[in-house]
Order: sequence, then structure tokens, then C-alpha cells
Amino acid sequence: MKTLLDLIQEYATLNEAKTLSRGVLPKAQETRWLELKRFYDMLMAQDGLARKPAARFSPEEIRQRVAARGRLRVQTDLEIVVAQESEYHRARVGNLSRGGVLLHCDHGFEVDTRLTLHMANVARDESVLPTEGRVAWRSEGGRTDESFRYRLGVEFQDLGPEQERTLDSFVVDSLETKLLCLGRESLDAEFLRKERLAL
Repeated sequence: MKTLLDLIQEYATLNEAKTLSRGVLPKAQETRWLELKRFYDMLMAQDGLARKPAARFSPEEIRQRVAARGRLRVQTDLEIVVAQESEYHRARVGNLSRGGVLLHCDHGFEVDTRLTLHMANVARDESVLPTEGRVAWRSEGGRTDESFRYRLGVEFQDLGPEQERTLDSFVVDSLETKLLCLGRESLDAEFLRKERLAL
């Protein structure tokens, strides 16, 4: 029997393959990626601890069972400060992985611009983590409820071992929290049967 961590690991592996192949997977893998993406998006949308969580996992279990965490994005609403040379701008992190962040910002930095991200409380017991990044892509507009004008994909640059550990801890902590928010009633019975999930 599989667990929810096995599904997250499978999604993370396929998602990394999709990213590395510039968004193109063989048809069977693409179909599976879409199935797992629906599950993972639903997991990331959970908020508020469930009365009866579908499953509980320790950070150690998550680290062992979800090894492909390098590009696995977790949702967040971190408010941060972005610096470029002597200019400072307020921004919000929409999602974060060990490799980079989705930034919502009112300043439309050009692609390839180098930025310093000052991320507070990115992991338990941390203060501010200044991290260097490069704008990989940008788009304007977005959802009508979005308060920021631009969406920016920022790739982390020159991370040290301590920064990598801190970012990885944030990903693991986020997964632990989201799984505690996922109630058994949120999972479709047919999905559970098809995946042979043990809860």
C-alpha cells in the first residue's frame, strides 16, 4: 500500500523531469503528472488543521520518503523585501522551492536582473535569510484579486550549504503542515481506491 508521501515523491520526480525537458513529457507520463498535480494542488490549497488529518508524518519521514525535493514548490504568503543595488521593493512569495521563488511584486524587474531577497522567518527559529537570485521570467497582470502588478520567477544563485538547509527545512515543514491540514473527507474515495492508499 502506498502513502501520501509516495504520491508526493512521484509527483516531485515527474515534475522535475517535466521542468528539465522544457515542459514536454511522453503522453503516459504527462497524463500521470496531471493526475498527481491535481492532488498536489489540492494539498497545497489546504488551510487550517484538520480535525482528522488523512495522515501524520514527521519531518524525518518526509525527508526520507520525499527525496526529490530540489524543485518541489510549496505554497506560501511570505512578505519579503527585494533589493536591487540601492533600491528596495516590497514583494510576496507565492511559492518557494530549494531552487527559487515565484514573486508577486509591483516593480517589473527585467529578465536576468540580479536581486537580493530578504526572507524573514523562512524556517523555524530563523531570522532574515538574504538570498541572491536571478529573474528567470516575468509576466504582467494575473488574477483579478492579485494586488501586485508583476509575477516573477526568480532562480536562487550561489546558495551556501546553510541557506540550502534552511530552504529545505522550509519545504519539509510546509509539507508537514499541509498534510496535517488535509482531512480524510477531502480525499475522493475513488482516488484512494485507484491509488491503493493507506491512510
